[in-house]
Amino acid sequence: AIESRNPADAREVVCETPDSPAEELDRAVEAAARAYAGWRRMPPPSRAAIHSSLTGQKNVDTSPQT
Repeated sequence: AIESRNPADAREVVCETPDSPAEELDRAVEAAARAYAGWRRMPPPSRAAIHSSLTGQKNVDTSPQT
């Protein structure tokens, strides 16, 4: 795993990222590129609802910003 550390306190690891081979990274980038067209056409409230469901957050304000 690749550690990301807090720049203010290098003793603190804030997250770990898998050290994936190049082929796996290529597949992930290709999948993201394929998904992007549909994602960018989705209304922001719908995207926010998806993010909320993935992060477990509840009652996120998805109303349009003015």
